[in-house]
Amino acid sequence: MRGRAIARMLGAVIAAGACGCSFDASGVAGGGADASITPPIDAPQMVADAPRPPPPPDANLPPPIDARPPDITGVAHAQHMGGGINVDGDLSDWDGAKWYAFSASDPGAHLIKKAASYSPSVSVQFAARWSSSTLYFAFQITDDQLIIDSTALWNDDSVEIYLDPDNDGSGPYATDDHWIVFSPDSMCGRFDPGAAVTVTCAAGSPGGSNWFTEGSVDFSSLGISSMSGKHLGFGVGANDDDGITSNGANYDGYTAWYYAPGPGCSTCCPSDPAGEEVCDTTRPGELVPDP
Repeated sequence: MRGRAIARMLGAVIAAGACGCSFDASGVAGGGADASITPPIDAPQMVADAPRPPPPPDANLPPPIDARPPDITGVAHAQHMGGGINVDGDLSDWDGAKWYAFSASDPGAHLIKKAASYSPSVSVQFAARWSSSTLYFAFQITDDQLIIDSTALWNDDSVEIYLDPDNDGSGPYATDDHWIVFSPDSMCGRFDPGAAVTVTCAAGSPGGSNWFTEGSVDFSSLGISSMSGKHLGFGVGANDDDGITSNGANYDGYTAWYYAPGPGCSTCCPSDPAGEEVCDTTRPGELVPDP
């Protein structure tokens, strides 16, 4: 309060200088009209305002323009880009991409098939983008060893995608459903009963047993013209070959980014009663354009 009293006295001095008034010993102003009137002794003292609570949120206001809905399990976003990506095994085109991750060793991982002594050891990050004519994918794989010794791409270390452009999830693979495999040695191919699709790929390795790859699929070969407004049936899987099964006869472990719960299609995968995304379109998630 001493600071406020001094401020009032300084204000009075300034006022006196402005009007030619004088103060007697009691501090009462002299000169001018009503100079003999003294301030009331019970004049209220000024106090600082108490902090005011923030106004309640307005339910009618839109969210901030940079707000993004939280990720939904089983839904991946493909980012739109003005130009295309050079599929050359160099992931510098993927700076700023939205990456998704899954690992065979995660608690509750979708590890649906493995050799008896297989120890989960593969992790995958993937991203998707699209241009006016093409859908692009990139993968970064971390593994404890890298093995390529089979004639079938999926029996070695590899990643694979599942595409259902109509997203009908009808069960058995139809002509519009595709299973595409990418290997560490820049090999890729589709292995499904569907119509032919145009796929390109290129891989590389930062060293050791880790590797990365990127690939593209033309919209025209998927029977669509754009990703705009589309929801594609979509899945990603990783095959892990640790050399447990001799002569490259089979992969040792397989894990999926997303594996839809439920009974699935009981007749789609006769060799695997649990069902697999490579033969059951009710299992994968979705790929949608970035909002």
